[in-house]
Amino acid sequence: MSFLDPAFLPDWSRLTPERAEPDIREALQRARVQLATYRAQDHATLNYANTLLSLENATRELDVAWGLVSHLDSVLNSPALRKAYNALLPEVTA
Repeated sequence: MSFLDPAFLPDWSRLTPERAEPDIREALQRARVQLATYRAQDHATLNYANTLLSLENATRELDVAWGLVSHLDSVLNSPALRKAYNALLPEVTA
């Protein structure tokens, strides 16, 4: 189980601080690729699907994964999780 697992109900016991950094970095990379693809599209004909929905989809996986990390930080804080959270916060914010 990872922070990128699309399961509706996460297995919280398997979401460890050690998984946070690689999973969030992977989600960041995927979002960057999707945003680059979006930017490269011809936007001559703007519509909901190729603008708003496309942008929302580009960061959805990152939003969900970061939400899990943030929730764990709120309810089960530990030195290891705090270290991972603080290391990733600037990148996620950017």
